[in-house]
Amino acid sequence: MPKNTVLLTTRAPIGYVALSANPIATNQGFRSLIVKPEFDHEFLYYWLKVNKTKLERHASGSTFKELSGTALKNIAIRLPTSKAEQRAIAHILGSLDDKIELNRQMAQTLESIARAIFKSWFVDFDPVKAKMEGKQPEGMTEEIAALFPDRLVDSELGMIPEGWEYKALGDMINIFDSKRIPLSRSQRKARQGKYPYYGATSIMDYVDDYIFDGVYVLIGEDGSVKKPDGTPFLQYVSGKIWVNNHAHVIQGKRLVTSAASHGERSEGW
Repeated sequence: MPKNTVLLTTRAPIGYVALSANPIATNQGFRSLIVKPEFDHEFLYYWLKVNKTKLERHASGSTFKELSGTALKNIAIRLPTSKAEQRAIAHILGSLDDKIELNRQMAQTLESIARAIFKSWFVDFDPVKAKMEGKQPEGMTEEIAALFPDRLVDSELGMIPEGWEYKALGDMINIFDSKRIPLSRSQRKARQGKYPYYGATSIMDYVDDYIFDGVYVLIGEDGSVKKPDGTPFLQYVSGKIWVNNHAHVIQGKRLVTSAASHGERSEGW
C-alpha cells in the first residue's frame, strides 16, 4: 500500500483509523483505503475518525459485527466539492491534533514528575532522612519541610516517620458503588445531554442527568484497569456526573482529601 493509505478496522472493533506515513504491507484484518486523487486523504481520515457510530450502524453479523466492503462503499459522506477546501479543513484538524498530542506529552511528563516527588516524600521519606542529617530537604520550602518530622521509628511494616501510622484504605475512604447505574448505548443515545457519563477509564458519553455531585476518584473495576506502563486507571473528577458499574466511586473521609487518594492537591474534602 502507498503512503497516505487510510487504514480502517471494520470488525472487532469497528472504527479505529490510521494514516500510513510511508509505503506499507497489510493483512486482511482491516480495510486499506487508497483515496482517489481528486479527494484529500486526511479529510477522509478525520471524517472516519469522528463517525465511528455511523460506521457501526452499517455493520452486520450475529457473532460479531463486521462492516463489509460493499456496505462501506455505500456510506454517504458530506464534503466540500473543492479538494482545496477539504485540505484546509484537514489542516486545521491536524493542527489541533498536534496541539492535543503536545498537551498529552506535557501532562505525561508532569505526571511522571509528580509520581517521583510523591515517592521521594511519602515512600522513601527523603525529607525526613535529610532532616535527620541536619540538612534542609531539597525541592521544598521551609514551611513544607516543617511538616515532616526529623526521626524515623520502627513499625510492624518497617521504618516510618515519627507520628505517622499505617491505615487500611477502607479506613480512609467512602465507597459509593451502590449508587452507580449503568446505561446501555441505546439508553444513552435516547438521553443525550450535558452531564459526563464515566466508564472504567474515561468519559464514554454525555447524558441528561447526573447521580453524583462532588469531588471523587474513579478506579477502574474491570476490563482495562491498568495502563501500558502498569499504573492503574484513575480518574479525578468533580461536579455533576454519571458513573457506570465499571469504575469504583470513592471519596476521602474525615481529614483525607479525595485528591490524596489520587495523589493530587484539592480544595475539596
